[in-house]
Amino acid sequence: MAERPFGRCPPGVPIDQGYIFANVPFPVWDEAGAGWKAVPSNGLVTSHECACEDYQRAINAGFGDKANKIDLQVAPIQSASRYSEEAIALILAGEHLERFFVHGGKSLPDSVVRIDEETAIPAYVLAGLKPITVLAPWQWRQLVIHLTVSQWHQKPEKILHPDLLKGTKQ
Repeated sequence: MAERPFGRCPPGVPIDQGYIFANVPFPVWDEAGAGWKAVPSNGLVTSHECACEDYQRAINAGFGDKANKIDLQVAPIQSASRYSEEAIALILAGEHLERFFVHGGKSLPDSVVRIDEETAIPAYVLAGLKPITVLAPWQWRQLVIHLTVSQWHQKPEKILHPDLLKGTKQ
């Protein structure tokens, strides 16, 4: 097994839930039978912030071996232009738990996160990638709610504190 390099977060560029990185190497099975290959795509970190903090704490403490063993969940992102208006409306309404809509801005167009293709990516790999943007606080709260609802298949009001549900609209 190849040794993992010692990664470092660039100064001021943390890895956290809601951060979007360019060229995340998602593993995809080669249909020709050649095995797994890495296909770069934009990716949204979906791991809970505690997992992200574990990586940063290990780096800050000089525990490279520990840091290099930490994987974070990342979901690939597609341009929303690949989806029909009807599909986007259903995603925005929360009817597709395996998809999450990201409202675009200067650095990223409107996009759709494919939650069902979430993949464990070594944190040190993310540390070496270019961050594109981070979700706005209101959209991050929507992501937390969406991830929780998609995991537990319950209405948000049944499983989340009312304070968390406030301020989730733009």
